[in-house]
Amino acid sequence: VWIDGEVRFITAIAGDTLTLNSALTKGAPVAGEAVKRGQTYKPASEGHPPLSVTVFQDAQSPGSGPVARGIGARVSSLALTDFTVGQIPKLTLGLELLDHDEVIATAPASPVFGTQNPPVVIHGIAQRDGVQFDIGALELTLENTISREVDINQEGGTRRLFVGGRSVTWTVDPFLSQADVALQDAWRDNESFELFVALGIKDAAGDIVQGSAVGIYIPNAIFTENAREDADGVLKHTLSFQAHESDLTGGDDEVFLGFV
Repeated sequence: VWIDGEVRFITAIAGDTLTLNSALTKGAPVAGEAVKRGQTYKPASEGHPPLSVTVFQDAQSPGSGPVARGIGARVSSLALTDFTVGQIPKLTLGLELLDHDEVIATAPASPVFGTQNPPVVIHGIAQRDGVQFDIGALELTLENTISREVDINQEGGTRRLFVGGRSVTWTVDPFLSQADVALQDAWRDNESFELFVALGIKDAAGDIVQGSAVGIYIPNAIFTENAREDADGVLKHTLSFQAHESDLTGGDDEVFLGFV
């Protein structure tokens, strides 16, 4: 949800009361302030629909040329990369195909490109358990275990693909504080925590512009590795952790991706 230039995830709704994952910097909204709903996505444990992918290799005119077609695809991975200060982050989707072929065909339309600039990792917010902490980069990886049911009678040798497991992992590099060892204690004690990161394009007032905001929320994560390294003379952590299901919606919710 977008509230007067700030972005948060809704964890509960009761009547006209919204419970957010963390407090707003400006405080609770008052009458007249804008509240806009976004779109949120989460992983699925069942009902994974097969996807078809068609890639037109000569579509400028539109023209006629080679067309690559993949059918019965399943999502095998999702990765957030280049989430580093000063960079434009990328969200990469990996697919495993049931079958593939190439034909000569004409593209149905010319490509249309968006005009809005993507957000750069500068204007954003990062929180651990609702408290801001300083990070320079992070990486998110979601991997599905894709299994094949093979059959000699099927074209291509595969009857179907199905998802048999999922793993969500994160890596962040918060700077090592001289006066706070909470992150070290959380790793040592195997404590769970929640992580929230959002970014967007800010206006002159410092508010995130609606339509540019992207948010990531992990309700239940546990550290799996705690390493230290030097970054141009600054000592920092490289922390890896595993996301686990929480009780927000009865499971299936290791990670949420929101757009508003």
